[in-house]
Amino acid sequence: MTLQSEQVPGITVQDRQHAVVTLLATVNGQLMELGVPIIALASGVVVAGEPAWLPVPQQVSPPPQPIGASDPIPQGELMNELPAFFAAYANGDSAELSSFAARGVSLTGLGGAVACD
Repeated sequence: MTLQSEQVPGITVQDRQHAVVTLLATVNGQLMELGVPIIALASGVVVAGEPAWLPVPQQVSPPPQPIGASDPIPQGELMNELPAFFAAYANGDSAELSSFAARGVSLTGLGGAVACD
């Protein structure tokens, strides 16, 4: 088995000492959900028993696209501005970012942590 990803989407507290940690994991390309019982002791938190397989969360469907034509003029203007915004945000160029921000808003960007091509 190969674990590709995991996350903790929630913790269900049962009382002052007992809880169940829910884990979502992708293993061998399959999404799995586990419930892990835990107990809080004076010395720390310990796993109280074997993890239980839970049903996989239901898929969420995106809302339907609104019916109607999009306005190509503002859409084109926005598409012309987005590359410059994302490049400035990726670089952390505060002078360039200020041209995109509303008055009184300060954007710092990512300081070159990522490259925007």
